[in-house]
Amino acid sequence: MDIGLDWILTDKHFIDKLSKQIGNKFAAHWKLQEADLTEEFLEWLDSKNLAVRYAELFYCSPKGNIFVHSDEIEPAHGCKINWVYDQGETYMRWFKLKEGAKIEKHSNTIDGFYYTAQPEDYEFAIQARIGKPTLVNAYELHDVINPSDGPRWAVSIVPYFKDKPKTRLLWNEAIELFSDYFI
Repeated sequence: MDIGLDWILTDKHFIDKLSKQIGNKFAAHWKLQEADLTEEFLEWLDSKNLAVRYAELFYCSPKGNIFVHSDEIEPAHGCKINWVYDQGETYMRWFKLKEGAKIEKHSNTIDGFYYTAQPEDYEFAIQARIGKPTLVNAYELHDVINPSDGPRWAVSIVPYFKDKPKTRLLWNEAIELFSDYFI
């Protein structure tokens, strides 16, 4: 997607500051506030009748990965908009649950939840390179692979319709709403 915004954080050094705090962690997760996002980005969302339900920042270490998980399971096919900052070598992979698979719910580090399944309960579906910005269906099982020598950072936005505050933007709605921005 090309919306003309490669950077959406208000502080240009936000990631640099966090990099100094990471230490030897292989992955990390932070909740962002709306104040962390640029006015230009918030105005762009507003022009689409959208607002930020919540925003997150993810870190994946060099030669690291983020385990197979789903951010949510309801609503099915919920949409996120991700901005990934890396060396151009990282990718996401998606997996399909097998029939009868059990999903386990876990607490995350920002007062939310994520879901996992046992490896025998899912199979590989597809992988893709994620850029700035990219629509992501984070409601399907997925992981992140970083084979590079540098870190991977991802800003992840969960949008919702302003006139329906409890309703997340779904994948099919996002495809229609953002069709003019696809490249």
